[in-house]
Amino acid sequence: MIDLNKPFLERDEDYRAEIRFFYAKLFNNLGSDEIMYIIQMLDDELKQSMLRYINPLDL
Repeated sequence: MIDLNKPFLERDEDYRAEIRFFYAKLFNNLGSDEIMYIIQMLDDELKQSMLRYINPLDL
């Protein structure tokens, strides 16, 4: 189990291995188009989150 109480930069190799395993399982049976769609969706969500953080009043 991932210890989310630790700061990100202090997490060890076991954490990184667990994350790699998670993404390997997640993307294992997907085609390249599906993976690109997920990446684009995550990218769009990240951009929107950044905009909300930078401009929370939406001015």
